[in-house]
Amino acid sequence: MSIVPTPVRLVATDLDGTLLGPDGQLSDRTRAALDAARAAGVVVAAATGRSHRTALPRVGNHVDWAVCSNGAVLYDVGHGVVDVHHPIGPELVARLVADLAAHIPEIGLAWETVDGFGADEAFHRMRPHTERLLLTAPLGDLLESNAAVTKVLVAHPSLVQDMLLEALRPVLPVEVEATTSGADFVEVTADGVDKAFTVGLLAERLGIERHEVLAFGDHLNDLPLLSWAGRSVAMANAHPAVLDVVAEHTDHHADDGVARVLETLVG
Repeated sequence: MSIVPTPVRLVATDLDGTLLGPDGQLSDRTRAALDAARAAGVVVAAATGRSHRTALPRVGNHVDWAVCSNGAVLYDVGHGVVDVHHPIGPELVARLVADLAAHIPEIGLAWETVDGFGADEAFHRMRPHTERLLLTAPLGDLLESNAAVTKVLVAHPSLVQDMLLEALRPVLPVEVEATTSGADFVEVTADGVDKAFTVGLLAERLGIERHEVLAFGDHLNDLPLLSWAGRSVAMANAHPAVLDVVAEHTDHHADDGVARVLETLVG
């Protein structure tokens, strides 16, 4: 007896190193594959560490939803609004900053809100190419006004990615999630907030079962989603830990690996 594969009703895909090419843009083939999937009734969600302000210019109207800031924001692309926001509480951000300063004083900090991005001078000095978009008030002023901080980014002058993540773990409050997406800094969100959490919320709202979700990713911040989804695909260029965990692999992001899989859904 042949086994009928479960139909895919929701695609959740990482952006950098996954859906986007090395130039940080969608290729013509990928745009066509996304549009064909959506025309066939598949809901497509970007699931990225990027804020919605830097993700949306790259995906345009080729996705329906954007799970941004590693799950802290769910953005409704069709209506152009932030639909869900899971910030880190101001008291917790203040404790996080104090603990980091006490134990690793050489770090640099950046922060996201739904309105923009800010960073201290140490972060800009270490990561001068980080996109500066709609700069926010200083972090101290935001905390004093109880503004909602979406995500905190932590940079170090010599430690990056996995090494920095391991160095920070003993220092970070237990009430936060920390990960890395392939950029040189570590990204911190509220407790329990990751891509799997928010894609799961979206799927539940849409009446889509977990086994009907197809996920793509390449780095450590994708692991919760790749472990949760009914079908998961790792990029050929993925982090070794992702390649070890995810059985199904596709082509390098420079070779339209996501598009190759999507084309089989509607081909």
